Amino acid sequence: MTHPLSGKRILIVSMTTWGEMGNWLSGKGLAGALARLAPHAEIEIEAAEPLIPRFAATGAAIKEATTASGSPEERFARYSEVLRGLEAVLPPGIETDPGAHPSLAAELEPLCARLRAKPPDLVIGTKGVICRILAAALRLEGLDRPIINYVTNHGHFQFAVHDCPDAALHLVRFPEGAEYLRRERGWSPQSMRVIGYLIAAQQLGTIAATEAIPSGDARSLIIVSNRGGREYLDVLRAMLPYGESVEVTFIAINDEALSAAAQEEISRAGISNWRTVTKLAQAEFFQLLAQARSRGVCALVTKGSPNSIFEAAYFGLPMFLFRTGLPMEEWGSEIVIREGLGFVEETAAELNAHLTRAFAHPAELEEIRAKEIAFAKQYLDQKETISRIELALAEVLGGRRRLGVTE
Repeated sequence: MTHPLSGKRILIVSMTTWGEMGNWLSGKGLAGALARLAPHAEIEIEAAEPLIPRFAATGAAIKEATTASGSPEERFARYSEVLRGLEAVLPPGIETDPGAHPSLAAELEPLCARLRAKPPDLVIGTKGVICRILAAALRLEGLDRPIINYVTNHGHFQFAVHDCPDAALHLVRFPEGAEYLRRERGWSPQSMRVIGYLIAAQQLGTIAATEAIPSGDARSLIIVSNRGGREYLDVLRAMLPYGESVEVTFIAINDEALSAAAQEEISRAGISNWRTVTKLAQAEFFQLLAQARSRGVCALVTKGSPNSIFEAAYFGLPMFLFRTGLPMEEWGSEIVIREGLGFVEETAAELNAHLTRAFAHPAELEEIRAKEIAFAKQYLDQKETISRIELALAEVLGGRRRLGVTE
């Protein structure tokens, strides 16, 4: 029997400059899963910014807002200002008749050219605003192609710029997300499919928490800063008394100054088995998580963003998280607290109290890991998630749902 995706050309469009590559990695993870699922389909992924240059400027503004803010309140206020500015340029409904807006049509020419050159059978956007722009470009080109909205974080839909009524289906990761979108955005349950959380690591052959059995008694800590922040140095300092009895990897993504400051602390303490990293490929990061987990007790310190949370749960690493200050990411932290997957705090002093106590009593870390295994079995079953995605795409490609029309 021919696979319903076989011979189809599927185009995924994702942001590379919004959210520290998280959106792009989600798109890549989806593309990889689809390529393995249907090897005879043509699965392509494109960065949104070269196709819609305005999105690159917005990404730069988001980066500035999230890294240069002095408090969570300021961070959210500045982020909101950026998104509200985009809403003014792309008001609701502008995609329904893009030809009536010459400046928008001109701006979308790179995307339109891409669609003309290789018309897809299905397009998938990993942000609502991407889906809106895809709808506008498809209309400009006269292409009646279905759009799927792959909702990587339902919290972002508090901003109207992401509302995309033209999507044939919205793929949502958790029941809480579907309920939020029904309640806050008025989406019908029939327009959504709850698929679960597709973990990018599953395509790399790495071992999940539910399968990994620690083979040693090593203690390790991974600290990840990808939005900057001196608070991560405070965490590092709190762990210095453990010396070489704990292996610490301090990852400061593209932040040479923060990495140098961390290395100075390590060198001053005379510790030889701690290391700092500024560049780490996704596959290398996942391998690091898997290896640390397999060797004994390990924990992760990072920001409380959804991708970080569910990757840690997948690998069974107890989490010690800083609140991001962005309400659209708060739902992930609420799951951590509710399910007992770790700790979420605003300051390094608060987080360090939990961290140092847990490393002094490793049984506490193992209790958290047991809860993560149970959580992963219930919500992070990758075979089930991929099966749900397959069914959703087959439904759309079967012709029952087209651009803005449900038959």
